Amino acid sequence: MRPRRGLVCLGLLLVLGIAAASEGAGEVAGDTDQLIRVLRGASLPVELAALKMAQGCGPAGCIAALGGVVVDTEAGALRRAGGSTLEWIVAGRIPVADLPEVNWAPLRGFRVRRAGRSWGVCIEFGHTGLGNSGRAQRWRTLVLVPASGRSAHRFTGYRASCEALVRGAHSGEVALPIVELAQPGTATLEIVWHRCDAQRCVREPDPRSVEGSPASEDGRLTIQ
Repeated sequence: MRPRRGLVCLGLLLVLGIAAASEGAGEVAGDTDQLIRVLRGASLPVELAALKMAQGCGPAGCIAALGGVVVDTEAGALRRAGGSTLEWIVAGRIPVADLPEVNWAPLRGFRVRRAGRSWGVCIEFGHTGLGNSGRAQRWRTLVLVPASGRSAHRFTGYRASCEALVRGAHSGEVALPIVELAQPGTATLEIVWHRCDAQRCVREPDPRSVEGSPASEDGRLTIQ
């Protein structure tokens, strides 16, 4: 009986060891699509519809229009089509002066629907100068504009994408999981959920940890 008991104990230790190793391995994200999948987890995605962009220049300057939102690409401002300028709200721990400068020519935009109802618009931007070359290109600025709101909310994150948007816990709320710098002047990363309705966005830290460097050759991250 003792040898059998020893085999059982050995088997149990092996199972526990494999489980611990699997738990410690985390989930690896080597590109934007993989990172979106890991960040969203089991959350239900919103419905996105790509917007056609209309661009042009006139006496008042150059603009890009997407889904009723007009981007003044020279002044660096957003407004409703035929309406007033939207209040620019920057989210995150990093001071505006330390964020990469937005390249105001939008990369792409989406109409956002939540549970079949129109929620607003999500627009993706790149950055100028050093922020638009090499490994710095992995960082993106997203702007959320609720359909009935008066503000444009800016989020800057690593491989950030409108396609990461999911339904929020409350009616009329969407949630954006994003990888951000944890503190100014450091390379430490954290995951933050930005939960937004028509009036405001609220930050909610994610307990998962992020390992890896955004400046590495492959940009691979491991989420624990």
